[in-house]
Amino acid sequence: AKPMADAMWMVAPPIPEGRAFHFEKEPPFHYRKRDWAGPMYLAMLGNTGVLNCYGTPPFDRKGALSVRDPRYRGEVELRGGGGGAELAGWTPGSASVTLRDVEAGTLLVYNMNFDEGWQATVEIGGARQPAPVRDEQIRVAVPLPAGATRVDLRYRPPRLAAGVLLAFLAAAALGGLCWRERAARRKR
Repeated sequence: AKPMADAMWMVAPPIPEGRAFHFEKEPPFHYRKRDWAGPMYLAMLGNTGVLNCYGTPPFDRKGALSVRDPRYRGEVELRGGGGGAELAGWTPGSASVTLRDVEAGTLLVYNMNFDEGWQATVEIGGARQPAPVRDEQIRVAVPLPAGATRVDLRYRPPRLAAGVLLAFLAAAALGGLCWRERAARRKR
């Protein structure tokens, strides 16, 4: 056990449990002794999204705001109407927002980078219906009807089905070529 313990020299700091998900510009936690790798795993353990994380391609379409940004109004905010919103659940590809006293024309803004793959479902009086998702300052936004009580957002990469179908056809074609080659060898 001692040689293994000595080999694990990257020691994580204490990470508080039960933190609400939020974004920060830089990683909030760091290894006591670190190596070349950024501490993104520690941020995930601390339920924190990092805007300047390693591996992110340099693109200008970053809409999510850090909690320290003066424009930050929470992970969800309502604009242009009354009511309240609370982030009820979160995963990397989905979010659930509980709403109360929403007026017609209110816009729900979710603090997440906008991409065309976001889809929304709005619940009104127990009935669920699809809702449009739009780009609001490069963040995800959903126009809300009066009386909406919940919004479920989910992300599906655009053209995912076409990519899966193309991969399946390529695998089938490769399998067919292999089968044909084996059949030709057997005849020889």
